[in-house]
Amino acid sequence: MPRHCVDSLKKVPIIGSIDEKGLKAISERLKPVIYNADVYIIREGEPLRKMLFIWRGTTLTYTTTKGATNVCKCLEKNDFYGEQLVIWALKSATFSELPICTTTLVSQSKVEAFSITANDLKSVVAKFWLHFRRDLPHSQVECFAASSIQVAWRRYHAKS
Repeated sequence: MPRHCVDSLKKVPIIGSIDEKGLKAISERLKPVIYNADVYIIREGEPLRKMLFIWRGTTLTYTTTKGATNVCKCLEKNDFYGEQLVIWALKSATFSELPICTTTLVSQSKVEAFSITANDLKSVVAKFWLHFRRDLPHSQVECFAASSIQVAWRRYHAKS
């Protein structure tokens, strides 16, 4: 994966604190996506199923309040959208508990980006949870630790 993907990942506060091995695991699951101009990429009120890292082009995020549209932010090269998905993955939540988008993301021009699905992000976080441990509540660290010990124990007994 191009170096700019890792650089974009480092901009995400929760992801940026993990080591190169964890960043590489995430970047290996990023998929290139292209959106034409004026395309709704993610809609307010829908489950957030992916995280995007903008490589080229411009998107706008906005909310709709009492029928009025408010432009919130312009996202361009090296910006990202969907940080809530990382928080969801860290909580080890189920897919029925995906975060609900609070903004709409629409392409203003042709957009080239890299995307990681909720499922892929969750699998990376589950594998590299130890790298996120300072961002997790103590009870979640205990849960991940117990799960890791169980997996190792099962592997050990499967070889016996």
